[in-house]
Amino acid sequence: MILGVTGIADPWDIVRAGVDAFLTECGQPDFRRIALEEAPAALGWTRWKELEENYFLGLVKASLQGLAQDGLIDIPSDDLTARMFLAATGEAGLAVGAAANPDEERERAGRLVMRFLEGCASPSPEFPGDLLQCDDLAMGRLQDKVAIVTGGAGGIGGATARKLGREGAAVAVVDINGEGADRVAEEIMAAGGQAVGVQTDLSQESAVVAMVAAAVAAFGRLDVLHNNAALTESDFLSRDTAVTELSLDVWDRAISVNLSSQMLTCKHAIPEMEKHGGGSIINMSSGAAFSGDRVRTAYGVSKAGVHTLTMYVATSHGKKNIRVNTIVPGLIITDAVRAHIPENALASLSRATLTPHLGEPDDIADLVVFLSSDESKYITGQMIAIDGGMSVHAGHVGQADEG
Repeated sequence: MILGVTGIADPWDIVRAGVDAFLTECGQPDFRRIALEEAPAALGWTRWKELEENYFLGLVKASLQGLAQDGLIDIPSDDLTARMFLAATGEAGLAVGAAANPDEERERAGRLVMRFLEGCASPSPEFPGDLLQCDDLAMGRLQDKVAIVTGGAGGIGGATARKLGREGAAVAVVDINGEGADRVAEEIMAAGGQAVGVQTDLSQESAVVAMVAAAVAAFGRLDVLHNNAALTESDFLSRDTAVTELSLDVWDRAISVNLSSQMLTCKHAIPEMEKHGGGSIINMSSGAAFSGDRVRTAYGVSKAGVHTLTMYVATSHGKKNIRVNTIVPGLIITDAVRAHIPENALASLSRATLTPHLGEPDDIADLVVFLSSDESKYITGQMIAIDGGMSVHAGHVGQADEG
C-alpha cells in the first residue's frame, strides 16, 4: 500500500496523507489514482457525515486550490465542488469496500474520481450509476450533448474540443488535417470522453453535408456547433494585402473558408439541432472585423461578414431555440502565434492589453463551454469580445510605460 495508511488511526491524517502524496508525486499516475482513492475509501462516506463537516470541507477546498494552482485540475474550489468531490470519493470508497473484486472496483473508482478532477464529473459507462448520491455530480455541464468543433486540430480548436469533452459532450473534431483531428479525438477518449475525428474541407458543401452526417451517425444528435476553422497560415496571410494589390484568388479563398464555411455549417447543422429541441452555434470572428489595417483586407472583411451572418441566423431561427453568438478574440497565444510573432511585438501587444496576461486557448474554450451550456440560454445574436480589454481603450494607453 503506497500511502501506508494502515498505521494511521485518525481519519484526518489519512486524508492529509492522500493529499500530500498526490501533491508531491503527481507526476506518477499510480500515485494520482491511489492518493485520491485510499484516503476517502479509508474514511468512508458514512464516517465523514459523523465528523466535523466544515473542517473536512476546508481541507478538501484547500487541496483543490493547490491542485488548481499547480495546473493539475481545472475546476472551482468552492463548497459545492468540495461536496461533489466528497460524494465521488466517498461513494467510490464504499464501492471498493463492498465489491466482490476490490481490485477491479478500485480501478473503476479511481477512474471516476480522476474524471471528476479533470472537470468531467460523469462516471464511465461501466461504473455503477446507483453508487452516486450527489445529483450535481451525476453529469457535467454538457452531459448528453453532441458538439462539432471545426478547426479542431489547432491550438484553440484542440483546447476547446478537449474541454467540451471534459464537460461531458461527445465531440466531432473536424479539420482539414485529418491526422490532427484524430489525435485530438484520441486524447479526449483517453481521458474517458467520447470523440471522433472527421477530415473535412469546409469550403465544399458536399463535404460539410457529409461531416454533419458523420457526427450524427456517431452520436445520434447534434446540439452544439463551434465554427472555429479559418485560414491563418502565414504564407496565405502574407498574400492578403491592401486592396490595390489583392488578387481575386486570395479574396475568394478567404471568403470561402472564413465566411462561407460558417454559412454552410449553419445551414446543415440547424435542421439536426431542431430535431432535438434546439442548439447553440458559436462562431469565431476576430478583432480585425472592428478596425481597419493596411493589410489582410480579405481576412478582415470575411470576419466582419461572420458578425452579420450571426445576427441573421439568430434572428431567423431564434424561436426554434437555436442560439447563435460570435466570439471575437484578441491575441491568443498559441504555438503558431509564438512561431510567427517576434517577442518584441508580443511585448508591445501585452502593453496594449489591460489584463496582466495575454490570452490562452483555454480562455476561448471556457467561453465556448459557457455558450454551449444552458447557463447562456438567454444570450443570442451577440458579438462577445475576449481580448483582455485591448479593444476598449484609447490608442495612447498601449504606448504608455507599464505601471
